[in-house]
Amino acid sequence: MDNMCAWGWNGFRPFMGNGYGMIGYFISFIMLIVIIGVIYFIFKGLKNNDVRKKENVKTNNYDVLKILNEKLAKGEITEEEYLRKKKIIE
Repeated sequence: MDNMCAWGWNGFRPFMGNGYGMIGYFISFIMLIVIIGVIYFIFKGLKNNDVRKKENVKTNNYDVLKILNEKLAKGEITEEEYLRKKKIIE
């Protein structure tokens, strides 16, 4: 009757009675730490990538507005054109 609980698998079972004992606990703990570390670095990388994209867009918008301001100051575009283009950029 006791074998029914084990589902017939006698492999690596550190948390059961017939596992590898303390070595099994240690290996399981190390693997848990590795898995958590991998998940952490994946999410951290995704977050940093999003932040870089947002910063890049802000920098590009600033550069475009600077050029647009210069064109208005030189008289290359009208104020109407300036306001229309500025609205598109923002």
